Amino acid sequence: MSIVSNGTSLQGYVTTTMRELNSVFGEPTFYYPGDKVTVEWEHTFSDGTVVTVYDWKRYDLGTPDMDEIMEYNIGGFNRDAADKVKMAVLLGTNKI
Repeated sequence: MSIVSNGTSLQGYVTTTMRELNSVFGEPTFYYPGDKVTVEWEHTFSDGTVVTVYDWKRYDLGTPDMDEIMEYNIGGFNRDAADKVKMAVLLGTNKI
């Protein structure tokens, strides 16, 4: 299924690890080595809420280590995106 995430914008942040995001959302949708975003997940929740979760401006640091705790950006079309991602990470599932 194709996710339409074009036009999403920053809605909030979640502090977590890449391992936890992989557990909740699966493998990243995109890798962009050496770019402003090095790793990104796209997801659509059951209610239709579209989200993106991504690192931002790591440049020379590269893709985060699996257990590196860091603040990831949450993109979406409204603030519900941030709430949904935070809840999914807290519960350890994207089935919310």
